[in-house]
Amino acid sequence: MRILFLLLMMIFFVPFLSEAQENNRYNFAQTYLGYSAQFIPSTGTISYQANDGVSAQKIALPSVLQNRIEIGGLHFWGRADFYVSFPVLTVHFNQDDSLKSYLGTGVATGARYHFTKLEPERFSPFAGLNWSVLSYRQKAENQAGPEINKHRLMLEAGLSYTTKAFSIASIYAQYTPNHNLQYASSRNIFSDLNFPAFSFAFSYKKAFDFSANLSQPEVKKYNEKLTQYLAKNNKISGITIGVGPSSAFNLQANNYNVENRKFLAESSPIVMLPDVGIGYYLHKHDAEIRFSYRPIKQVQKAYDFEQTALRNSVVAEAFKFIGDYHGFVPFIGGFAGVEFLSLKEKDKLHNSTDNFNQTKSSYGIITGWDIRLNDAQPFLLRTNIRYTPNLFLTANNSKFDFSHLEINFIQFVLYPQRIKAIKKFNKFIK
Repeated sequence: MRILFLLLMMIFFVPFLSEAQENNRYNFAQTYLGYSAQFIPSTGTISYQANDGVSAQKIALPSVLQNRIEIGGLHFWGRADFYVSFPVLTVHFNQDDSLKSYLGTGVATGARYHFTKLEPERFSPFAGLNWSVLSYRQKAENQAGPEINKHRLMLEAGLSYTTKAFSIASIYAQYTPNHNLQYASSRNIFSDLNFPAFSFAFSYKKAFDFSANLSQPEVKKYNEKLTQYLAKNNKISGITIGVGPSSAFNLQANNYNVENRKFLAESSPIVMLPDVGIGYYLHKHDAEIRFSYRPIKQVQKAYDFEQTALRNSVVAEAFKFIGDYHGFVPFIGGFAGVEFLSLKEKDKLHNSTDNFNQTKSSYGIITGWDIRLNDAQPFLLRTNIRYTPNLFLTANNSKFDFSHLEINFIQFVLYPQRIKAIKKFNKFIK
């Protein structure tokens, strides 16, 4: 389901690439930064064992206000909205004194379609999909439970208004179809968790069109001459340096925890990490080869037990760009490399510590897209999506799963040789 969602994000809006002739690659996309507030009402419940260890109690979950930072882009000339939303401050209301509950929807990745174009001083209804992570943890009698993270697709519908200065205000509702979960209320007891099905949100964001002047005749003429100069001197090809934030997670419950640590089996922690790469772009083939490094550290804590899994990944990648849709340039390829894996577990109840280490080879697929306005750009923004299958560390006669899906939604890619060549060109034309 998750991979299908990512593919839909890439291809859903392709039919709208045949917009009217006045649309071009220079007004194809706009970047925005904004704030959103998500309200999760107190409609969820948790069932847990009472102090006698026999009877069960059901209490309401607190209502929640999540303050979030939203980064994204308007594509396909105001029709599409791709975004990432990060919670920065979460406020809980109506907490139960006997059981402190903490819930949220984590980092969200979404795609929206606006039924009318986003244009100044106009309303535009929209619908979309939001890939969120239902997150929950609790603390009772000084015993902290695990934090569970469950990937869910949320449906969205709302209304946006665009100001004359192209700021966008939106109100919308979100619905999560599958919101009934299981939670480990102790190392051996599991409780029914009914996560709230509906949430409501408001957002305000400012769009920036960094390519607004590129369609002007004198600028277009300059870029055409610059591109010819770079091509003649073989400077479109060259070294690339990429850096950006990424996230990594397992697509299913870790088999090791299912067999050995059932109270952690539903946790599926999500981590943020740096994604760093250095490569070489081959203009003639419209392809790139690259070395990438990502440190992925997942930590789970519950009931005086701590589990730390670390993956240091070094891979060689090769990918081919497969078309140019008015500046939206998708690519697909593969990678292979070496993985330095470790697993450390501390059990305070039994005063024990275990360490496991292993070096493994890996392989996988990589896909994503560039926002490429022309071939002379000294930098661009890239989205990387990787999947590493069949990557395990053997511990306690079980396999600990490191098969991650990684999403680096915004990576800054620099072409240093182009920068040097552009400076030389500018001196030449003076």
